[in-house]
Amino acid sequence: MPRPEPLRALIVEDDLPLQELLVQLLRSRGFVTQAVDTVAAGLEQLRMHESPHCLLLDLCLPDGAGTKLLQHLRAKEMTTKVAVVTGTEDKKLLRETMRLQPDHILKKPFGLHEIEAWLSMAVVVQKSDRIRQAIVA
Repeated sequence: MPRPEPLRALIVEDDLPLQELLVQLLRSRGFVTQAVDTVAAGLEQLRMHESPHCLLLDLCLPDGAGTKLLQHLRAKEMTTKVAVVTGTEDKKLLRETMRLQPDHILKKPFGLHEIEAWLSMAVVVQKSDRIRQAIVA
């Protein structure tokens, strides 16, 4: 029986200490993790690689709104589980984000237990999706 592919995560966060903390957390949970700090780099990662299993996405990035990545995922009908990580109070940006239906929103500052709880849910959903796909195939 073939070994299942490892879970992949993409982190798009421009606060480098937070980015590194998230990378360490996800890697400790067995994710193969890529981290970038701009919208452009995030889009490049999505174009170059298969859809990651999960995406931790900051909304306010140096080159624009993280919603561009969420729009890309939705347009391509990718199954990536998305947690938006934000400290913004911009109501227009938050409404746009909600319209794009992220799986979860984490308001900065947040506790690591909140990320861990979301990861646990995302992993369970991804594993059940992978099992369902294997049965159908």
